Order: sequence, then structure tokens, then C-alpha cells
Amino acid sequence: MRSTMDTAGEDVAPAPLSRRGLLSGAGAAGVVAAATLAAPAADAADDGAEAKAYLPKVRPYRKTPNPDPATRHMANRFAYGYTPELRRQIHQAGGPQKWFERQLRPQHIPDARADQFDAWFPSRHRPPKISWANAEKGAATSGRPSATTLAGRCSAAPTRTASCSSG
Repeated sequence: MRSTMDTAGEDVAPAPLSRRGLLSGAGAAGVVAAATLAAPAADAADDGAEAKAYLPKVRPYRKTPNPDPATRHMANRFAYGYTPELRRQIHQAGGPQKWFERQLRPQHIPDARADQFDAWFPSRHRPPKISWANAEKGAATSGRPSATTLAGRCSAAPTRTASCSSG
């Protein structure tokens, strides 16, 4: 173990190696090793032989039609990417522009699941005035308090102590 001298000329024990010191030393050693290994490759390139990047041979699958860049961009932006199903839809619509215009008119796209939903909630498409009138009429015949009555019992901004009366 080597000791160092302080300014008064006395021997001082060296400080223990910190984690930061260890990592910076290891990093410097890595740089030196990389430079040493790269030197023979640089010498080979100087011999006039150009280094070529390795590119694997690609065999395209010709049965999958690739869309033009504009169609692929539109499919990625307005759908969930270019899929065989989307390709069929674009073809049936008459091209990407017509497919996009059709998306802007959803009432013309058949949707069996939404139709099932409408069967469960037939009043979903009624105007608010008709729904309100039906609710008032139903309350009058069922013996329940109407929405207007309930609204009159509760203040617009109830406090913690105030509550809507039930009778």
C-alpha cells in the first residue's frame, strides 16, 4: 500500500476508492480497449478495400399487395394500420379518398352491434322535450313524484345540513 505526503511532509493513508472513481476508471479502460480493437479495422480500410455494410437478402412475399405511401399513411393515421380487412374496405369503397369520405358519414355504415344497442334503449334518439314529457306522464300515472316536483324540493345548491325532502 502506497502512502502519500501531505503539505507538512507527513505520511497520509490514501482515501478509499469511491463508486464514482471505480466507474470512471472502468469507463476509461473501456475506451482504451475499444480504440485498440478498432485500430486493425481502420488499417484494413486504408488498404483500399471499402468496407461494405452487411445487408441481409430480403425475399419479398409478392402475394401481399403493398399500398402506395399516401394510402399507408392515411391507414396509419385514421385506422389501426393497413390490414387485409382495411384493404378490402378501401377497395370496396372505390379507393382511399372515397373510403375516408365514407368515414365522415357514419350513418351510412351498417353497424349490427349499434343496432342491437338501440333495441335495448329505444328512447335514445328521442328529442329531450319528448323524453321529458314522457317522464312527466309516466310519473303521473305511476304515483311517483315527477321530475318537476323533485326539482322543486331540492335547492339549486344544497348545503351539508340541508337535503331534499322525501315527502
